[in-house]
Amino acid sequence: MRISLNPKAEWYDLVPGHIRVLAEPALDLVFEQAAQDDRIVALNLEIDEATAADDIDRMAELQRLLGKTMNLVVAELVITDWEGIEDDKGNPAPVDADYINATLRMPALASAWDQGYMARWLGLSDVLSAEKNASAPSPTGTSAAAPSTAKRARPSAKSARRKKTARKP
Repeated sequence: MRISLNPKAEWYDLVPGHIRVLAEPALDLVFEQAAQDDRIVALNLEIDEATAADDIDRMAELQRLLGKTMNLVVAELVITDWEGIEDDKGNPAPVDADYINATLRMPALASAWDQGYMARWLGLSDVLSAEKNASAPSPTGTSAAAPSTAKRARPSAKSARRKKTARKP
């Protein structure tokens, strides 16, 4: 793990060559501030209520919403500049909560923010990179954690006939 004693804002490409954001590092204080945001506090209370009511579907939906909201709140706290984001008149858009929210409502940009910035600062970039691999490395071709489900093949099959048969070609 590389640790910088003086982390600085960095550019993150959301759409390489088109849209990028300048964002401050998301250190512990950023996540503490985000956790105190009214939107996050309200969602956590709703999750507690859904948990108490044993409403699993509602809990799952609220957890998903909490993740999206956390991404948004962190973005509002750390994005200081951007390129490629314009207002409805084609002028460079100001970096403010409304435009950040509008930007991260676009699935492709939200995903790029999540994978490029949030994963890095949450320490998940290595995990996400590993998930891109279609299968885990295995010397035998089966999972080491699970037993084989395939039956063993027969030792050998009978050899094919060498003589011609009465069959017509």
